[in-house]
Amino acid sequence: MPNVLNDLDLVAIVAIIVTIGGPFIFAILIVWFYSRERLKRNKMQAELYAKAIESGQAIPPNLFEERKKKRINFLNTGIILMSLGFGIVLTVAMAEPKYLMKGVAGGMIPFMLGVGFLVIHFISKKRDAVDNE
Repeated sequence: MPNVLNDLDLVAIVAIIVTIGGPFIFAILIVWFYSRERLKRNKMQAELYAKAIESGQAIPPNLFEERKKKRINFLNTGIILMSLGFGIVLTVAMAEPKYLMKGVAGGMIPFMLGVGFLVIHFISKKRDAVDNE
């Protein structure tokens, strides 16, 4: 019976599986580590609560409150991403001027993400001003 797969075919199949499956495995690992850490923190809080009840001590009212999430500074993130996109364009243009359009295409992704963050910053700033009134 002839060998259907040669070494090059096997390498190609493994490369495709790793390329497609790698990000999924990475995302699953991130979620797993995050949930494991959160479970550990919740378990420690529950043990502290049980010990406080057993010893008759007062329980702090904010023991089980979620930590306030840091508000992402959209202005800084937007400026950094816009600068990154502009830097990519300049680097490609200075390295090889004939590839300027490829540099523009590569730099537009972070640049437009930065513009989006700036829009979010100004919209949330206006929304906060309206909510505070």
